[in-house]
Amino acid sequence: NATGTEAAGTDFQYLQTSIVFPKDTAVFTTAAAVIKAVTDQIIEKDEQLNIKGNVTGYTVTDVQLKINDATRRDATKTKLTFTPPAAGMPENS
Repeated sequence: NATGTEAAGTDFQYLQTSIVFPKDTAVFTTAAAVIKAVTDQIIEKDEQLNIKGNVTGYTVTDVQLKINDATRRDATKTKLTFTPPAAGMPENS
C-alpha cells in the first residue's frame, strides 16, 4: 500500500502484487524488485514513496523510498525551444 506518500500511482508500478514469505523466517528480503519507477516526459521534483505492508502473523517494516525524476535530471529533456512567429507580436501578448 502506498500510504502517506508524495508519489502518485502514475509515478511507479508494482512488479509484484503479492509476496510469499518463507515459513519460520524472521527476516526476509525479496530476491526480485517489488516496484519500478515509471519513465515519463514530465519534469517533477523528486518524490517520497512510502510503502506499508499488511501481513497476518508478521511484522512488516514500512519502507521509504525516494523516486528521483529522470526527466529533470536529463539536460536534453529540460530545454525549451521558442520560435517567434513570422509576423510581429503585439505588446502584452
